[in-house]
Amino acid sequence: MSKINQSMKIIVPVAVDVNEILAPLNLTKAKHKNLKNKIYYFLSRIVTHNENYHLYLLTNGYIKISSIQMKSILGNKYYYQIIDLLSNPGDPVIESDDSWYNPQSKDLKGYCKGYRLASKYNTGEVVFKTISEGFDKKIKNNNSGRNTEPTKLEGSLHGTVDKCEIEKRYDFLYKQFEQHQISIDSRVYDYIRKFGNQLLNRVKDNNPFQTKIILNTIGRWLYQIDKINTGQLWCQVSEDNHRLNTNITGLRKVLRPFIKCDGKPMVEVDITSSQPYILSTLMNYKFFNETTNGYNLHTIYPELYYEMNSSKSNSTNNIDSLNYYSSISGNTNYYFSSVSGSGSFMWCDFLTNDEYDSIRRYQQSSFNTDFYKETIKMYCTKLSKPVPLDLSIVRDELKKSMMFVLFDNNMNHRYNNSNIRLFKSTYPGVDKWICEMHNTIGKERFAYLLQRTESYLLLNSVCRDFIKKFPLAPVFTIHDSILTYPEYSPDLTSLVLKRMEEITGVSVGVKNKLHQIDPEPTIKDIDDEWSKIEKINNQKKYQKKSGGVFSSNIERGSEFLNFLPKILKHA
Repeated sequence: MSKINQSMKIIVPVAVDVNEILAPLNLTKAKHKNLKNKIYYFLSRIVTHNENYHLYLLTNGYIKISSIQMKSILGNKYYYQIIDLLSNPGDPVIESDDSWYNPQSKDLKGYCKGYRLASKYNTGEVVFKTISEGFDKKIKNNNSGRNTEPTKLEGSLHGTVDKCEIEKRYDFLYKQFEQHQISIDSRVYDYIRKFGNQLLNRVKDNNPFQTKIILNTIGRWLYQIDKINTGQLWCQVSEDNHRLNTNITGLRKVLRPFIKCDGKPMVEVDITSSQPYILSTLMNYKFFNETTNGYNLHTIYPELYYEMNSSKSNSTNNIDSLNYYSSISGNTNYYFSSVSGSGSFMWCDFLTNDEYDSIRRYQQSSFNTDFYKETIKMYCTKLSKPVPLDLSIVRDELKKSMMFVLFDNNMNHRYNNSNIRLFKSTYPGVDKWICEMHNTIGKERFAYLLQRTESYLLLNSVCRDFIKKFPLAPVFTIHDSILTYPEYSPDLTSLVLKRMEEITGVSVGVKNKLHQIDPEPTIKDIDDEWSKIEKINNQKKYQKKSGGVFSSNIERGSEFLNFLPKILKHA
């Protein structure tokens, strides 16, 4: 396989004309190029597009930028000059949330401020720009590189930029895109047209905000399909959570049945209740204390391991002070002794017997059946309530809320959200463990821990073993699921069940979805999508979602659905 070595390519917004911004300065050619490179880099750190918009939905498109890091890369003088140029009140390219944030670093340095592109320039259309070799090295030395070029796959070429160590680890998955041709069945266009028109039919009084959200959705789907069908494929492993992100991972579930590999349909082997399952496997002494290469914090998240072990004087951040032990494969035992006269990292000296017991029950949950239904039944039994007649509906609501159960650190939300209360009542010790995780390492790194663990299990272990055993079988991943040909499904399923239990000691559940193409969208899928759109019925609510709405998507969706855009002028 041939490789091209070249300077870093970064993603910048098409709508921003940097040459025009710099023209009034009358710089020399060398100074012009230098400043343009630096502006391109700054823009690459805050640009949102159809591949990354979902990462910033909760912040409405604002992306935190560390002033310390940016000054180190750009230089003090250039940093302030760039901010001034891009914040020009006559035609601002960027806008700030004016909210400073100081990350939890040892030296408490690295003040961050949120920036995003002004709506005029936030079109969603991007282009790659190559920066100079010297500036490239300076960026890499500062260990940044967000929104740099992902590994592009063009014909037989792969890896147009240097890959970090984590990317090299998953090189065998990148090669799948070279060995197989991914496409989207043409019947998807009938499906999308019917889907979009049914959504538009639900809009009342020509509400412009709902209409724009619908057209943006349809436009984004078309964009993603076009990228795949024209061979504009990309792969990138996140340095934060170690997840493999590709064109496929960005597709909505409703579009997955249309994925084809070398013209053949795919089957999806999906891990059931993936995040709750993974949580159950790491809530034990062994995971946090072992240092051999294997299924433990030291291997999966070494920087967090060393940070937590760095200060022997701070028992709340010291793994040596773990006082909770669980033998997953056998009986569960609990040892709680105070270290240095205070609570330890696992905080179990403050748990009641009921809370201890709930952790044991949680770790013995039926992850190989339906975790959510069993949790609801256990909750009803505990409170002597009848199991709801609409159990499937309640189950789906609990599943949708699981990310809030795991990662919402707003205590007011945790007290008032009915699904979090249900989970807490059923597993009070687990809820307390999660809350202390938020307090100790933060909800963001807690999420990274679970996601890195998922990648270790599925990518590093299961997929690697499967490809070695079946080198001709295609393997493509969507975080907690694996796609391959139907004839390989039994072997893949068997390997998932075997390896996951061998590694973690806990049985896992698997669902196989043989994708059958049906150009008729289901009412349930329409209802699910509309439920997200219906509430966005005024300017204030729309503004909270506008960070992920791009004019290029709206134009693409309008043209595809033959929608008259005159109403959109009022939005």
